[in-house]
Amino acid sequence: MFALLIPLLFPQDLPADARTAAWQLHQEAPPSSAIWVQRWKACPQEKKGHLFDAIIRSQSKTDLKEFLQQITEEEQESFSKSLQEDYRRLQIRHEILPATNGERLYRVLQQEIARGWVASPQHFLTLLKKFPSLRSPLLEQRVAHGFPAEPLRTFQEIEKGSWTAGQRALAALLLLDSGNTQAQHAITVWETWVATPLSSRQSQLLEDGLYRHVFLLNPQSIVPALENASTSALTRAWNFLLKAPAALNHDLLLSAAFSPKQPEALRSKAILILLRGQGEQTAQELLPLLRSGISPTLLQSLLAGYRSWANTPGLTLALQKLLPSMRRPEAALTIELLLSANSGVHHAELLKNLAPFKANERKRIAQASWFSRQDSSLLPVYWSWTQQIASDWQTLARTVLREAIPEEEIANGYAERIANAPTLALRLALLKSLRMYRTDAALIVYADWLQSEEGRHHPQAAEMASALVPEEGAQGLFLSWWENQKNLTEAQLDWAAMALTPSHQEARVRLYQRWEDFTDQKRIPTLVRLGEKSTLADYKEWVQLLLDETASDVVRRMTVVQLTKALPASEIELLQIFPALLNRTKMSSLPNGPWTNLLTAIGQVGTPLLREKAQEFLEQLGAKNDPRYELRAAWYRGRSASPDPDHFSTLLQELRTELEALYQPLLADGLPDTRAIKRARPLFFPVLQTFEAHGTPSADALFLEILPSSAIIGSRELLWITQKTLGDSWPLSKAFLREFLEATEPRFSPLRENLAKENPLPFPLHTQAESFYQALEAEYNLGNPVRHSELQERARLAVKRWPMDRRAFLWSGWLHLAALDLPQATADFHAANKRSGFHPYTTLESRLGLSMIRQVEAPSSQALQDFLLKESQASALLKARLPDAFQPVFIPYRALLPQEE
Repeated sequence: MFALLIPLLFPQDLPADARTAAWQLHQEAPPSSAIWVQRWKACPQEKKGHLFDAIIRSQSKTDLKEFLQQITEEEQESFSKSLQEDYRRLQIRHEILPATNGERLYRVLQQEIARGWVASPQHFLTLLKKFPSLRSPLLEQRVAHGFPAEPLRTFQEIEKGSWTAGQRALAALLLLDSGNTQAQHAITVWETWVATPLSSRQSQLLEDGLYRHVFLLNPQSIVPALENASTSALTRAWNFLLKAPAALNHDLLLSAAFSPKQPEALRSKAILILLRGQGEQTAQELLPLLRSGISPTLLQSLLAGYRSWANTPGLTLALQKLLPSMRRPEAALTIELLLSANSGVHHAELLKNLAPFKANERKRIAQASWFSRQDSSLLPVYWSWTQQIASDWQTLARTVLREAIPEEEIANGYAERIANAPTLALRLALLKSLRMYRTDAALIVYADWLQSEEGRHHPQAAEMASALVPEEGAQGLFLSWWENQKNLTEAQLDWAAMALTPSHQEARVRLYQRWEDFTDQKRIPTLVRLGEKSTLADYKEWVQLLLDETASDVVRRMTVVQLTKALPASEIELLQIFPALLNRTKMSSLPNGPWTNLLTAIGQVGTPLLREKAQEFLEQLGAKNDPRYELRAAWYRGRSASPDPDHFSTLLQELRTELEALYQPLLADGLPDTRAIKRARPLFFPVLQTFEAHGTPSADALFLEILPSSAIIGSRELLWITQKTLGDSWPLSKAFLREFLEATEPRFSPLRENLAKENPLPFPLHTQAESFYQALEAEYNLGNPVRHSELQERARLAVKRWPMDRRAFLWSGWLHLAALDLPQATADFHAANKRSGFHPYTTLESRLGLSMIRQVEAPSSQALQDFLLKESQASALLKARLPDAFQPVFIPYRALLPQEE
């Protein structure tokens, strides 16, 4: 009886489009798989394929196991090839393993595993027994997901004697990921990975697993596998060990560094890792390598590694002995170390002999000297470099002087040296270098020289003065040129007129008179200067320039910018452009010009009248579905950038009309018209973006009225655009789209919302340091006190995992500081400081942490405030490291931070 009611309850005539049919079935919402069994039986044979396609799209969250079991093999054979694939895929996902179709099911099972499908633990164990040939891919897709207690016991009891070595290693890794922390499993994974030929997939999985469980390994357990490994396996193993924690690799790396049997590249990497990450232990142990006869590659690695440990006892003496016999690159590193060690070497003498070195080597040496001592007695040496004409020496002097003395003193020093320079070439080199400081004091000295007799008559005076046009401090220079025009070149007078234009009418007249002689490179700054204090006469000139088809595109685009910046004063002149354009149309096409730029600018900053005329202009060009999509797209891009609340209701209606007009040609006989969609896409996106920019509840509700009946529903491409465009301020439309896509798109469609997968392991584990620290910072910034102990554990593991990375010690320091464990926090920040080199920027965070500790130890002191005054960049960093809820101990000190305006 119930079967007779099925056609009445559920209409059999589904829409021809699979997506629309799936949405109709989704809205019916049958409560169970049994209902689908009855409907399936009542459906005519010729329509069962279409019904099945709609069901598998719409019922993604319904248990279809009973329904799938009712489909006979004959009915399945009547499906299309793609539907047969879907049928077998659903069988697998609903844990149905029929006796027939074994070969086909096997192929689909392979595909599902390759796509990333992970079976439930019980289903996994069933498949493992039923399909021995799929044992490897099943284990590979299960790794890192682990087992609950009961399936874990079953998995351990499986006889694995016939398994391959790679499969047994994957099983051991799976036990580790399930919470079994026996070191023997980690050793099995290590030995198999090193000694056994594996597929690239298995090798990568085992390597990732070793990173996750690296703390279960020990030096004694990893050495035997290395002794009998092949060359390629040995290279792979050493690459792993180079990234391993210090507790595991210290002795091995130290042995490799001293072993002449090891490849030189490996020894070099071992030296760098030992010194950069474990310098406290190994800086003294590696000193015997600094002897005569060492290869240049190893010597460079040693010198680069000792940068963070320049004060190691005995290092200075060893370097001084080797320095006379070194090549240039190693000598540069050595001098840098000697200067940064601050161990009694004569800085001035070393700095005077930099000529043989390259520019970047000189820069590092000079910075090491100043940042290690900051001794004013070295200033004469730095100033002596300015007497060199070569640009690299001038750059070297600037590098140190801008850090060493105030800008006024720098400008005075350059002024004195310019006045006393024996040659014009040196004066020009000093002036060019002075200009690179970009300070007000330097500008005055630069302008004074151009105002002098020599400067005015120099052949490059006009070019040198062109950079000073926008500078207020250079107005005196250009005024003196303008008042004494005799013997000045036309180019000099042009730049003077350009600088004086905002306040001198004669200068403006000259610019218009000289316009035809200017190049585009000169016309652009001319328009900018004219626009700073424009008049009605300027607007008339600019409109004519905009309509001039012989002018270059870049100049006409700049004209659009200047005209729209002058609104509302330029409104009357801009209104004349639209009639002129309409009169110039030929064969329904506009003359060449920046009309998209014009419409975008008017849509963004135009007056109400100007926007109205622009809209009328677009309507007069043609129907709503005309091919001029780029003009209307530009118009709506401008509208989206500048919402108009005074005309909000009118705008919504306008946008609704535009969208509905867009939808009409996109459907042909109820199905999407692919060609029409392709033509409309460039316009659809900015229209939708404009709609979203005015995102209020009323706009959201209005769009939701349009959405279900629009062509968006029938077009996968428009669905993608809509999903990407709508923001979170549109909850109604977003919710509808999410539900619609979930009900109508295949399971692997990129349009489906990607739900975040829960990490099956105890906490996020990362093989890359960058992703680890990003996740740690995100958790830290949440300011949740409950997570403090977990974050401390992560920081502790990071110190062991990446001992050469200063970020590990910085985060450990902040977390210990939050818990008021001041001794440990102090040790962490000092450790980070040692791994940061000598540059103040790289040591900023560690020095900030130490000043914070001093402030907490002595609340009445000014330690933190003094530090923030000295280091202006530290305020923003401190603010990011002190979330109130997470570190209440720091709340009293937040008053020292810059306040929001």
